[in-house]
Amino acid sequence: MNWSLLLGGTVRYTLLYGGSSVAVVALVTRSQIAALLLAATGGALVLFALGRNSGTNYAVVASNADSAGFAGTVMDPGKAGFGGSMRLFFYGLGLLVFGAVALVALAVFL
Repeated sequence: MNWSLLLGGTVRYTLLYGGSSVAVVALVTRSQIAALLLAATGGALVLFALGRNSGTNYAVVASNADSAGFAGTVMDPGKAGFGGSMRLFFYGLGLLVFGAVALVALAVFL
């Protein structure tokens, strides 16, 4: 498994993009409904990304080849890093988690 790819996706799409999206919306609107809608949108994005079948995800294939000891043997010349569904998954995960946290924080502090 390519841990650096997973860590990069988690940091970039979940923490940075998802967290900052929720933080901006929560700070601007101060609305529990907005936080709930962001969490629901995140859940829908996660389900959509998991259910989407767009062919072979070469990032996963290359990751599996690396962990099997065949580093560098599987390459997709057209794509580097995450595919679209992986981006949606990690961004949706960020919206889901941080939207739920913002919902609780807004309920407690407002």
